[in-house]
Amino acid sequence: MYLSWSSGEERSESLVEALAEREEVKPIGTTLSICPECNLLLEAELIERGGKIYIKKTCPKHGEFTELYFGSAEMYRRFKKYAHDGKGIANPNVKKSQITCPYNCGLCPSHLSHTALANIVVTNRCDLYCWYCLPPDEELLVKDGDKIRLLKIEELASQFFKKLQPKKACEGEYVEPLGAYVLSFVNGRVKWSKVKKIFRRKYFGAIYQIVTKTGRRMRLTQDHRILILRNEELERLPVAELSPGDKVLIIGDLNLDGENDFEINLVSHFKKLPPEEQEKIYLRGDISRKLVYDPEIGAEKIYSWNIRRSAPL
Repeated sequence: MYLSWSSGEERSESLVEALAEREEVKPIGTTLSICPECNLLLEAELIERGGKIYIKKTCPKHGEFTELYFGSAEMYRRFKKYAHDGKGIANPNVKKSQITCPYNCGLCPSHLSHTALANIVVTNRCDLYCWYCLPPDEELLVKDGDKIRLLKIEELASQFFKKLQPKKACEGEYVEPLGAYVLSFVNGRVKWSKVKKIFRRKYFGAIYQIVTKTGRRMRLTQDHRILILRNEELERLPVAELSPGDKVLIIGDLNLDGENDFEINLVSHFKKLPPEEQEKIYLRGDISRKLVYDPEIGAEKIYSWNIRRSAPL
């Protein structure tokens, strides 16, 4: 093959085009993907070219897209060697009737992958199952500088989305606030935790309103899971599966006027919980006289409990 050129720039372009024509394009498999413009589920082809793996797909509305899938074909084959379908999960967060992929947050029955790394998020309001599931008017206890305020999540988000430049996320956008803290449960203790990111996205599903006999109202997405007491047992259920009469665990308002004061022995109630739940509960205070040496636990651990003035239930 002979190439001719009249200038350095033309020579470079001609050489690149010639080499590109000589690159072998080899189909290696198929998969499913989505259109980057409208998120439509598409059949896609995996191809190898120039030592890299690309994913090629065609949207009937937005045309053809070819994107880099693996920067190294050798690394792709190494990963492919150990790849296998998972077993899924027994309690998928998204039910078949609710699937609007990819807008749902969580796994649906069509996913074969099972849990590899679990993220547990807890706020001062409820057992928050997913960080996308609070509507704008739900409230959080927020510490901003030396001020502590009860803010709607929309107020908190708007405050920082106006100050900072939002960044794109797969399902919306987010900002990284400075100096904002929320009351949360970390390592068995209630503490102020720094807010690292605030996400917001469009939600297309139903919003449920829960009204309790005490007048407490909560507006939550259908997949938001909360703790309820049913048949004398605690269960974590999606809001869409609740029934009238279920007992919901929430923070209530106590009218302490001096005449109706009462005490609640929390320890006795906690001891009725399953063993795996009791292991997460720590007691604080002067516990030095209550700790007895146990060879199975070890002196070092008991000593650390004494120093921290806290011990497991």
